[in-house]
Amino acid sequence: MFEGLLSSRMLSTEICYRLYHAYIRPYFPSILDIYPILSVTKKKQLEALNRQIFRIIHRWYDATNNEIINLPMYKSIELHTQLHFTKLLSTIIRSNPSVIADFIEHKLYLLYLQEYYLNPALKIEKRKIVGKGRTSKRIRRLLTKCNPTLLDHVLCFNEN
Repeated sequence: MFEGLLSSRMLSTEICYRLYHAYIRPYFPSILDIYPILSVTKKKQLEALNRQIFRIIHRWYDATNNEIINLPMYKSIELHTQLHFTKLLSTIIRSNPSVIADFIEHKLYLLYLQEYYLNPALKIEKRKIVGKGRTSKRIRRLLTKCNPTLLDHVLCFNEN
């Protein structure tokens, strides 16, 4: 649709940007929410698509990636994601800071649990408290799996 409108050559760059903001840009928030957990290949594909949109807007089909990146209106999806999560985290901190405190407390609890169960020096202390028997499967899974959450990715998100 976008390319069809542009092929008529009756649209100015300003109108192209308005169409971009009206029809394409509204889909960005849903992409930005999952962007930190996407694979590197998918991230590169999204950036390529973003550059292609700007090539179409400016009718500059033979532009190199560097030329597109240096356009004044161009923002990479990586930058959009950083801005998106900066706003989100500042809103969380301003409106409900206990969310971040609870998250950090949970992470510290997991570190404490790993240290307590896996450190051989604390084995005697653990046996005094826990008694005899094996560690439950649920606790072992918790100690061995290290699956970062989306919030982990967001808090550690940075431009590569």
